[in-house]
Amino acid sequence: GLPLACCYHIAYVKLYSTKSNVIYKQQQSRRATAGTASSLLGAGDDADGRSSAAVAVRMAEMYSRIGRVEETVQLVNETLGVFRKGNNGNLGNLGLHNDGRQEVASGFTLNDLKALEGDELQMIIQLLRLQGNALIKLEGPAGFAMSAKLNIDALKIFENCPAADQMKDISLIFPIYNMVGIQLKGGVIDQDDECSLEMELAQRFCHEAQLQAYHYARSLANLAEMYGRVGWVDKAFKYFNIMKAVYMKQEHPKLLLDAYAVDRCAVAFASSALWYLRKGKIDNAIEACDYVIDHILPHYDEKDIIGLYHIFVQMIRVLKWNGHVDKARDAYNKFIPDAANSHFAVGSIHKPMGLLLRICEGSSSHQYDMDNMPADIELALSFDMSDMTDHNFTADGWSMKSMAAEVCMLLARRLDAGNAARERLIDRGIMMATVAQQRVKASNGMVKHVLAYEANRDIHKALLLLANEEVGIDRNVIYDMSSNGVGRSPSNLRESMTSEFSKSKSKATLAFANRFNVKDESPKTNGSATISNGSDSTSAVSSKPPFTAIASKKKVNFSHLSSFGSNGSEPLPSSRHSHDSESVIENSSNHSRQKNNGNAGAADAVK
Repeated sequence: GLPLACCYHIAYVKLYSTKSNVIYKQQQSRRATAGTASSLLGAGDDADGRSSAAVAVRMAEMYSRIGRVEETVQLVNETLGVFRKGNNGNLGNLGLHNDGRQEVASGFTLNDLKALEGDELQMIIQLLRLQGNALIKLEGPAGFAMSAKLNIDALKIFENCPAADQMKDISLIFPIYNMVGIQLKGGVIDQDDECSLEMELAQRFCHEAQLQAYHYARSLANLAEMYGRVGWVDKAFKYFNIMKAVYMKQEHPKLLLDAYAVDRCAVAFASSALWYLRKGKIDNAIEACDYVIDHILPHYDEKDIIGLYHIFVQMIRVLKWNGHVDKARDAYNKFIPDAANSHFAVGSIHKPMGLLLRICEGSSSHQYDMDNMPADIELALSFDMSDMTDHNFTADGWSMKSMAAEVCMLLARRLDAGNAARERLIDRGIMMATVAQQRVKASNGMVKHVLAYEANRDIHKALLLLANEEVGIDRNVIYDMSSNGVGRSPSNLRESMTSEFSKSKSKATLAFANRFNVKDESPKTNGSATISNGSDSTSAVSSKPPFTAIASKKKVNFSHLSSFGSNGSEPLPSSRHSHDSESVIENSSNHSRQKNNGNAGAADAVK
């Protein structure tokens, strides 16, 4: 067959030739007709328009698959314009159709939506979804909000378009329900503490998906996850058990991945382990994890990296805290692909998660190699994740901020108290744990995510205890990591300073002093004085005395001070001392005379 690049080029040429032809016909129709929106799309033009849009949708999907996100966004914007007629219409009918000119979403008016057929509505929803996914990849974390707005626009268009009521297959809107639910959970879309909006969305999703088996299974998994997250574990198991009866492990995963990009039904099996943990049934929770390892992960599509991480975050939350770290680490190394390291959403936590499973308590892996310590410390101090990523995993029972805090804690414990790197690790860990502590609570301060709170609480306490140990350390000890942590005593430090100062005595000492300048923060007005940076003294007399007036009130004694203070190694030459002292005394006397003259002038002004 033809090379893939050649196929895309042929499709691209066909698209633009078809689209150009349709646009030309529409322009001719607008010149010849001044009727309503329906007259703008005659029978032939309407068919050509749908044909052009269908080709554009397929082209946008191809661009999205090969990662050409900028072309995807541009193509979607141009194609959506084919369906927008805006406020075009007969001027004589403006009074009758004024409500129809109101914009609903994404530039579509009520008149536009009334003119749509079912297949056109499906293409618009699909184009908005493609554009939202492309913006996430193009803009990174900033694209989540853009994607959320497009998903909400798709919901508005679907609700207000009359063609939606005549459609037999409404599964086109289910991926939008799915994305809006994820963005609600991730904090991109606002909702109340009771999650009532998300609950209503989950119930509507479930109701509308009952006729389609894999959609129905996905909606049941969504409902079960929702109930489990807010603590209604028995209801979560009720819907999960129904989902298990509907879900087909061989046939449904591919269909779910094509429709939703993540197989949330498979993720629900890992979520059930968390629900057992909430009920205190540890053995059942571990059995649920074993089922996922033996029956779900071997057939799971490794391209669905986000789904894999949702599974593993929940499994590790169960296994790690209940004495099965080795099992969690072995499964993680076996089923998480290397491509996860560069993934836009979870790439930042791939290596830190592997490090945590290698060094955490309960791991029977080989002894930690201290040669890796500098690189691991740099990783722990620098890595972070987006807020949406952390919100989603916090809902899964374990904040990634807590994971980052624990990595810092475990590395800090391998360093001696007083080590500078240890102190930075502790500070970073406390900061991460504090953020996690805030995210597990509702606005009224009550715990919202119980399992995530319990996981973070002990880590936070342990870090605070490590910080308390640092308080009692003598800070005269200075560690040099490049010399294997060998400290320098205060006496050695003084000897070093003495040596360095002795080497520089022969140089012009005034050159060093001239490098210091007093910052002038006084207001720049015509009547104020300025202090010269040159060799001259003051260039004018200020109406308010400068800071030397305050210094003149204190006793100045230089006779017993060295250049470095009382602990300095060697005093400056006596001639420098006497000269500087005399200059200060003379300047102080001059200033006193200026002050007296100023006071006298002020008294004369009063008289």
